Amino acid sequence: MLAYQENYGKWVLKIRNFTETPTNQTVIILSQTQKTTNEMKTLFLALIMFTGLSLFGQNYCLVPDYPGTTSPDTDPFDITYGYTRTAIIYNKSNIGASGTINQMVIPVITGYNDSINITIKLKEVSFSTWGGTGTYSTLSSGATTVFSGKVKFNAGYCYINLTTPFAFSNTNHLIIFTETDFGGSGSSTQPTFACYTIDNTSGYEYYSLTWHNDFSAPTSNGLDGNKYPVWALVFDAPDSPQSFHANSQCDGMMLNWQKNTIGDDVIIVRKAGTAPSNKPIMGTNYSIGDDLGNFTYIAYVGSAQSYLDTAVIPGTNYYYVAYSDNGNQIFSANTKTDDAYTPYNTPYFTDFDAGSTLPSYWNGDMTNEGGHGTTDNGIAARLNSPADEFFASTASFCGINSSSIVEFNYRFVNYSGYPNTATPTNEIGTVYIQVSNNNGSSFTTIDSISSSNHTASTSFHAFQSSLAAYSGEKIIIKLLCTGGSGDYYFDFDDFQVHDYVGINESNSISLLVYPNPTSDMITIDNSNQQFTGFQIFDFTGKLLMTITSNNETTQQIDISNLNAGIYIIVAFNGTSALRTKLIKK
Repeated sequence: MLAYQENYGKWVLKIRNFTETPTNQTVIILSQTQKTTNEMKTLFLALIMFTGLSLFGQNYCLVPDYPGTTSPDTDPFDITYGYTRTAIIYNKSNIGASGTINQMVIPVITGYNDSINITIKLKEVSFSTWGGTGTYSTLSSGATTVFSGKVKFNAGYCYINLTTPFAFSNTNHLIIFTETDFGGSGSSTQPTFACYTIDNTSGYEYYSLTWHNDFSAPTSNGLDGNKYPVWALVFDAPDSPQSFHANSQCDGMMLNWQKNTIGDDVIIVRKAGTAPSNKPIMGTNYSIGDDLGNFTYIAYVGSAQSYLDTAVIPGTNYYYVAYSDNGNQIFSANTKTDDAYTPYNTPYFTDFDAGSTLPSYWNGDMTNEGGHGTTDNGIAARLNSPADEFFASTASFCGINSSSIVEFNYRFVNYSGYPNTATPTNEIGTVYIQVSNNNGSSFTTIDSISSSNHTASTSFHAFQSSLAAYSGEKIIIKLLCTGGSGDYYFDFDDFQVHDYVGINESNSISLLVYPNPTSDMITIDNSNQQFTGFQIFDFTGKLLMTITSNNETTQQIDISNLNAGIYIIVAFNGTSALRTKLIKK
């Protein structure tokens, strides 16, 4: 079922259901932005591509490639006369693809209530324009009859399943011949279709020939027509890849897939943050890195079964869609998809004040609570039974080396006297600090907090533990809390992963940032020229900017593109790092 929805003066096609459309077909709509009559308002029929029952994409290829806009016309199935014939050439470069055409689709602007006898023939030719005219029977000689029968042209898209599929090589141009046999002297009302008006004064003549006659089929030479109808050609599409997986690594995103059963090549699309809406256009030869628009890119094209995508940035979720490519730039209607986030690089910091949930890519059943942090929000778990167990696991991190540590502030505080009553050590359970180097499949305990190493206090304690054993690996850190005999909160805040020698440990360098707060430019004092680079993080820990030092005594950084809020700026060199809060007005 087809319907149009009016939206800000435009008509947008919505395909709700069409059971006769094969699900394994890819459609090229041969069309362009179109003006209609006042009653129809404005209809936009730019090249639309379909998969199965839904609109395929938002990337346009103008076929026919002709200047101007389209308007409704009675061609190619004109019933103003009893018998009409058309012969229209479509350039191979505009079609772009080769393969088997098994369906044709024509956009119907004005519908017609009765069925009409039509015939469609297709033929490949070496010439791109008519060099003259002739009779329809002569010019259509050798064409393949792909459909003959009655068709009812309801408003919307009319799908015509070809009784004889047509193998189009794309080495020549394509002629679409149409025959309309209404009978008698025609009809006073007609269906209309999207057409270009050919401007013969600009050298675009002889694309279209037409023949008309009442009471019998025309036998005279054709007339040079000035209408160029819009068509869609439906090609057989290959099966999708059998499987597809995206797995993040410290050096990029590793993509692995299994080809379809006949071993077609694969084309993979990538978008950060959300699933891609723009998709590859059939008939287009793509290369890695090609921009499909709307922040969607070609991640891979080729015959391999794995690929390391390095065009990604840390701390970002990427969505991938994998298509099969049959070698003729006809892509599979069905796809395989996966998404994964890239690890954060260290140093990493979050104080949990940016929101009311766990930071991006963290998970667990501990909660982000106001008043449970060193200044505001913190991560908390209420434990009131020895059987209680809560956890928070981080995003994954790279850049771990022999000096790396995990650091955070924590406390145990009674539930009934919160936050002014410390929990006695004999009532607390154990907090296990665990690390996974296999994407969270399993965790190993590297340290713990319990009655043996904790002093009861309402103040936060600083905790540090070495990550040296995981040097060079991608890791996830988990805090696992088990209950004790008391009823209390475990709070932690100011979580960091960094090199031990940097933050708050190096007295030979200092970090001065001014003005702070600011709305545009900041200046960093690097008078000793010891900082080699700078990074700016938001308070979810997401890396936003990386800047290489200019090796001058001051470094200016433009932060005008950042939203107003609080950020962390980290200055580092080969052995140390310093951080401070940065306020953007």
